[in-house]
Amino acid sequence: MNTLFVPSIGLDVSLLTRLADSIDYPIKYKSVVNNGPHGALQEFNRSHPDWIVHEPSGNMGVAGSWNGCADFYPQEPAWLIMNEDAWFLPGQLETICKFSDQH
Repeated sequence: MNTLFVPSIGLDVSLLTRLADSIDYPIKYKSVVNNGPHGALQEFNRSHPDWIVHEPSGNMGVAGSWNGCADFYPQEPAWLIMNEDAWFLPGQLETICKFSDQH
């Protein structure tokens, strides 16, 4: 699995930061779509420059954001879509990715 995608409203960057900092397995595309105020994730993007921050012109909503993942990364066979308030325990992301790649 090469794509991790997170819809966000950008109001509590600490949650997204906790998720990003819990990644202990290589992921090619790490992206967040900001459905909150424009520019709300600038601080996050400065501290995590390997993440792509998508800023649509309006709030896509959670379902629209999920669908947006497929629009942003159509070449990828699978995507892991997470809430910004989730995080990985050590080794958990590797297990998820290997399972996904096998199935």
